[in-house]
Amino acid sequence: IHYTQQDAGHTYVYTVTETGSVAGVDNDAKIHTVTVKVGDDGKGNLTTDATYSDGDGLVFTNAYNATGSYQLEATKNLVGRSFKTGDSWTFGVVAQEADAPLPEHSTVTITPESGVSAAVDFGAIPFGTRDIGKTYTYSIIEQGTVAGVTNDAQKHIVKLSVSDDDHNGKIEVTRSDEGAGTTFTNTYTATGTFTMQAAKHLVGRDFQKGDHFTFVLSSDSQNAPMPKQDTVEINPESGSEQGVYFGDINYSLADAGHQYTYRVDEAGSGAGVTNDSNNHIVTVDVADAGNGTLTIMPT
Repeated sequence: IHYTQQDAGHTYVYTVTETGSVAGVDNDAKIHTVTVKVGDDGKGNLTTDATYSDGDGLVFTNAYNATGSYQLEATKNLVGRSFKTGDSWTFGVVAQEADAPLPEHSTVTITPESGVSAAVDFGAIPFGTRDIGKTYTYSIIEQGTVAGVTNDAQKHIVKLSVSDDDHNGKIEVTRSDEGAGTTFTNTYTATGTFTMQAAKHLVGRDFQKGDHFTFVLSSDSQNAPMPKQDTVEINPESGSEQGVYFGDINYSLADAGHQYTYRVDEAGSGAGVTNDSNNHIVTVDVADAGNGTLTIMPT
C-alpha cells in the first residue's frame, strides 16, 4: 500500500475476509483487521506502524470437519408361533469402547402382536472427525421372558469402522458382524403329557394266583407319540380291580392340532375268565395353549 504526504497523521483500518468453499472445510469466521498509522519523520520519509488483530500477522484458521452416521437396526424373528398380544422384549446397545458414540436410542422395547418378524430401530449413530480411523464394537443384548419362548443365546456383535478416504466431509462407515450380528431368532416350544392307563375289572370272583393278563397299546394314527412301554403284563392275586399303567405319552409343539387314536387290546387268561371282547379306544386331541403348554383332551 503506497502512502503520500496527505496520509501523514492518519490512521487506516483494513478488514481482511476470506471467501471460497471446500467440501468439509469451515472458513474462519473471525474478523481480521490491520490498523496502520501513517507518520512523517520530518526528513522526507513517511513512517507506518501496523497493528494486527491476530498478533504478529494475519492468521486464518480453517477447520476440516467430516460427519456421518450409521442407522443401527436389528431384526427379531420368532419360530414356532406368531407374535401375540402381551409379547414384549427389550434390546440394549452397549459399546466396548468408552468413547464410542451411541445410537439415538440405546434401549428399545418392542411389543409385536402379529407376524413372525419385527424390526428393532435404535436410530442413528453419529460420527465426527474425531472418530476417523477408529473401529467401535457394539454388543446388542436381548431381555424379556415370554412363556414358552427361548431367547437367542448367540452373540450379537457389530463392529463399525470409520473412515474418510475421499476427504470430502462425508464419513464412510464399514460394518462387520460377529455371531448372529443384528438378527435375533427366538424359538417357541410347547409340551404336554398324557398318562395312558387302564383298569382291569374281574366280575364273578376275585383275582387269584396264576391269573395273568397282557395289555398291548397301539395306534393307527401316523406318527402318534407312544409311551416308553406299549405292553404291560399284570399278575394280580387278590381283589377284583387292577390298574394297568403304560406310562406318560409326551407331546411336542409338532403335535398341536393333531388327533391321535389309541387302541388297548387284552390277551392272557385266568381260570374260568372270559376276556373283554369290546374295542377299547382312546382319542387324544392336542392343542397349543399359547403359553408353552399343550392342552391334552382325551375321549
